[in-house]
Amino acid sequence: MGTQLDYFLDLTSLKIMLVLYRDNPDVPFEYLQKELKLDDSILSEKLAELIKAELVKVRNEGDKKLFTLSIPARMSINRLMKDK
Repeated sequence: MGTQLDYFLDLTSLKIMLVLYRDNPDVPFEYLQKELKLDDSILSEKLAELIKAELVKVRNEGDKKLFTLSIPARMSINRLMKDK
């Protein structure tokens, strides 16, 4: 993908960000997978893209990876929600 905006136009990426927005901070991979009903490889690929685009942050807690929406992504979604 190109810009950060492109991820807001991609349905799968947007769904991931919305779950992280709702359940922030520190959402485990397994929870995302259960909520979104996505295959491991698709979810992993999308999360990697979102991390690279700096829309999602990841941290390790023991053997678990926890995902959090970045501040710019949260602010963008806040603006979208305010406009509804």
